[in-house]
Amino acid sequence: MADSPTTTIPSSLPVLPLRETVAFPLSILPLGVNRAVSIDAVQRALQGDRMLFLTLQSTATDDPGPDDMHRVGTVGIIRQMARTNAGLQIIVEGLQRAHAAVVNRTGETMSANISPQPEEVTKSIEVDAYVRRIQEQVDRALSLTSSLSQELRGVVSNIEDPLRLAYLLASLLDRNPMALGALGLFLGLGGLYQIYLGGMVGQTLGKRWFGLRVISTRGVSPTPSRAIARYLAQLLSVLPVGLGFVWCLFDRERRAAHDHLAGTYVVLDD
Repeated sequence: MADSPTTTIPSSLPVLPLRETVAFPLSILPLGVNRAVSIDAVQRALQGDRMLFLTLQSTATDDPGPDDMHRVGTVGIIRQMARTNAGLQIIVEGLQRAHAAVVNRTGETMSANISPQPEEVTKSIEVDAYVRRIQEQVDRALSLTSSLSQELRGVVSNIEDPLRLAYLLASLLDRNPMALGALGLFLGLGGLYQIYLGGMVGQTLGKRWFGLRVISTRGVSPTPSRAIARYLAQLLSVLPVGLGFVWCLFDRERRAAHDHLAGTYVVLDD
């Protein structure tokens, strides 16, 4: 991909309206173009610097006007174009997020006065930990579905830029419902496992192996509602780089943050 920070973004660009699709920076998007206003935008872009302002419509109309367009979108550059019987097929590379202060339309020509809105990325140990955690979760989610290319695992694992990783995953979820389904399935199965075994029964397979059990403050197995609360609290414990789990090392009762939130203890199973 091109290095978007070194690309000069014009102050005015043709507008390519999108329906049910979002174009993200730092990602590649194939598009079918067949509406008059869209074909005009592509043709004008190809006559110049090949750049477009891609933004999602706020309505489902076939003939959108300025009032139908979201003002935040992505500046993209056309990398390939082919003509078909149905219109045009293009491949666009997203460059940078931008805001349209003014959108005008005259006839079939729609243009926008834009200003770039690049997102700042701060590198830190915490951000790196989040990236690694996301890569691990994506790898596990992809193992649940065969509908996505397994080459995606290698792509995700080799991305170190957190912004590029976020945009890549967002574009996949936007264009491939199976990816979202896989992630939902992973979280759902994990939730059932933790709620039933880890909560209501009191022992996951790992806890049983180490002779541990989850109990409520009353000394009995948690109720279903408390088990659900403990699972949701566990998700919160994971978010800040797992600090909720580290909490137990410093807690006088050796309880993790999610145990405090859910009113549970982890004890040795007699």
